[in-house]
Amino acid sequence: MPRDKSNSMIYEKLTSSQILYMINMYLNLKMLKIILMTIMGLCITLIGFYIAFFYVTGIDQGRSPWLLLLTPIFVAIGVYLLLQAGKLDDSVVAKAKIDKSEKKVSVSILERNNKLSDEWSKTVDARDRLKLLEMSAKAKETSD
Repeated sequence: MPRDKSNSMIYEKLTSSQILYMINMYLNLKMLKIILMTIMGLCITLIGFYIAFFYVTGIDQGRSPWLLLLTPIFVAIGVYLLLQAGKLDDSVVAKAKIDKSEKKVSVSILERNNKLSDEWSKTVDARDRLKLLEMSAKAKETSD
Protein backbone atom coordinates (compact mmCIF):
# COMPACT_ATOMS: atom_id res chain seq x y z
CA MET A 1 0.00 0.00 0.00
CA PRO A 2 1.67 3.25 -1.10
CA ARG A 3 2.03 6.09 1.35
CA ASP A 4 0.36 9.39 0.77
CA LYS A 5 2.92 12.15 0.21
CA SER A 6 1.00 14.57 2.47
CA ASN A 7 1.50 12.19 5.41
CA SER A 8 5.14 11.45 4.61
CA MET A 9 6.28 14.03 7.16
CA ILE A 10 4.80 11.91 9.94
CA TYR A 11 6.93 8.93 8.99
CA GLU A 12 10.22 10.78 8.71
CA LYS A 13 12.58 10.64 11.64
CA LEU A 14 13.22 13.92 13.36
CA THR A 15 16.83 14.88 13.90
CA SER A 16 18.00 16.08 17.29
CA SER A 17 18.45 19.63 15.99
CA GLN A 18 14.83 19.65 14.77
CA ILE A 19 13.64 18.42 18.16
CA LEU A 20 15.67 21.08 19.95
CA TYR A 21 14.28 23.72 17.59
CA MET A 22 10.71 22.61 18.32
CA ILE A 23 11.35 22.68 22.09
CA ASN A 24 12.92 26.11 21.79
CA MET A 25 9.92 27.42 19.82
CA TYR A 26 7.55 25.97 22.42
CA LEU A 27 9.43 27.62 25.27
CA ASN A 28 9.59 30.91 23.38
CA LEU A 29 5.83 30.82 22.84
CA LYS A 30 5.30 30.01 26.50
CA MET A 31 7.60 32.85 27.53
CA LEU A 32 5.75 35.20 25.20
CA LYS A 33 2.46 34.12 26.78
CA ILE A 34 3.88 34.77 30.26
CA ILE A 35 5.07 38.24 29.25
CA LEU A 36 1.76 39.15 27.60
CA MET A 37 -0.29 37.90 30.56
CA THR A 38 1.91 39.86 32.96
CA ILE A 39 1.59 43.06 30.95
CA MET A 40 -2.17 42.60 30.56
CA GLY A 41 -2.57 41.86 34.28
CA LEU A 42 -0.63 44.95 35.27
CA CYS A 43 -2.52 47.17 32.82
CA ILE A 44 -5.95 45.91 33.84
CA THR A 45 -5.11 46.27 37.53
CA LEU A 46 -3.86 49.83 36.98
CA ILE A 47 -7.01 50.62 34.98
CA GLY A 48 -9.07 49.40 37.91
CA PHE A 49 -7.22 51.67 40.32
CA TYR A 50 -7.48 54.56 37.86
CA ILE A 51 -11.25 54.11 37.66
CA ALA A 52 -11.41 54.30 41.48
CA PHE A 53 -9.23 57.43 41.44
CA PHE A 54 -11.36 58.93 38.65
CA TYR A 55 -14.50 58.31 40.74
CA VAL A 56 -13.03 59.75 43.95
CA THR A 57 -11.78 62.90 42.23
CA GLY A 58 -15.15 63.44 40.57
CA ILE A 59 -17.45 62.87 43.54
CA ASP A 60 -18.15 66.60 43.83
CA GLN A 61 -19.12 66.65 40.14
CA GLY A 62 -21.69 63.89 40.65
CA ARG A 63 -19.88 60.91 39.10
CA SER A 64 -21.82 57.67 39.05
CA PRO A 65 -21.10 55.12 41.81
CA TRP A 66 -21.07 52.47 39.08
CA LEU A 67 -17.48 53.48 38.47
CA LEU A 68 -16.59 52.43 41.99
CA LEU A 69 -18.28 49.08 41.45
CA LEU A 70 -16.15 48.45 38.36
CA THR A 71 -12.94 48.85 40.33
CA PRO A 72 -12.86 45.48 42.15
CA ILE A 73 -13.85 43.69 38.94
CA PHE A 74 -10.92 45.13 36.99
CA VAL A 75 -8.50 44.62 39.88
CA ALA A 76 -9.63 41.01 40.35
CA ILE A 77 -9.22 40.24 36.64
CA GLY A 78 -5.76 41.83 36.62
CA VAL A 79 -4.59 39.94 39.69
CA TYR A 80 -6.00 36.71 38.26
CA LEU A 81 -3.97 37.22 35.07
CA LEU A 82 -0.84 37.91 37.12
CA LEU A 83 -1.35 34.74 39.15
CA GLN A 84 -1.91 32.67 36.00
CA ALA A 85 1.28 34.08 34.48
CA GLY A 86 3.12 33.07 37.64
CA LYS A 87 1.79 29.51 37.36
CA LEU A 88 2.97 29.26 33.74
CA ASP A 89 6.46 30.16 34.87
CA ASP A 90 7.21 26.59 35.98
CA SER A 91 8.51 25.60 32.57
CA VAL A 92 10.78 28.60 32.21
CA VAL A 93 12.25 28.41 35.70
CA ALA A 94 13.36 24.85 36.27
CA LYS A 95 12.40 23.42 39.62
CA ALA A 96 15.39 22.13 41.54
CA LYS A 97 15.41 18.36 41.77
CA ILE A 98 18.19 16.78 43.78
CA ASP A 99 19.24 13.49 42.33
CA LYS A 100 21.17 10.84 44.23
CA SER A 101 24.59 12.02 43.11
CA GLU A 102 23.89 15.53 44.38
CA LYS A 103 22.69 14.07 47.69
CA LYS A 104 25.98 12.21 48.03
CA VAL A 105 27.92 15.37 47.30
CA SER A 106 25.89 17.36 49.80
CA VAL A 107 26.31 14.65 52.44
CA SER A 108 30.07 14.57 51.89
CA ILE A 109 30.18 18.37 52.20
CA LEU A 110 28.23 18.16 55.45
CA GLU A 111 30.57 15.48 56.80
CA ARG A 112 33.61 17.56 55.86
CA ASN A 113 32.11 20.62 57.52
CA ASN A 114 31.34 18.63 60.66
CA LYS A 115 34.94 17.35 60.79
CA LEU A 116 36.29 20.88 60.39
CA SER A 117 33.97 22.10 63.12
CA ASP A 118 35.13 19.34 65.48
CA GLU A 119 38.78 20.11 64.76
CA TRP A 120 38.16 23.81 65.35
CA SER A 121 36.47 23.14 68.70
CA LYS A 122 39.46 20.97 69.74
CA THR A 123 41.84 23.76 68.73
CA VAL A 124 39.86 26.33 70.73
CA ASP A 125 39.82 24.04 73.78
CA ALA A 126 43.60 23.50 73.54
CA ARG A 127 44.16 27.26 73.23
CA ASP A 128 42.04 27.92 76.30
CA ARG A 129 43.94 25.28 78.33
CA LEU A 130 47.28 26.76 77.26
CA LYS A 131 46.13 30.23 78.33
CA LEU A 132 45.08 28.87 81.71
CA LEU A 133 48.44 27.15 82.15
CA GLU A 134 50.25 30.34 81.14
CA MET A 135 48.21 32.41 83.60
CA SER A 136 48.83 29.90 86.42
CA ALA A 137 52.60 29.90 85.65
CA LYS A 138 52.67 33.69 85.80
CA ALA A 139 50.72 33.62 89.06
CA LYS A 140 53.25 31.16 90.59
CA GLU A 141 56.17 33.34 89.42
CA THR A 142 54.70 36.45 90.99
CA SER A 143 53.88 34.63 94.24
CA ASP A 144 57.44 33.24 94.61
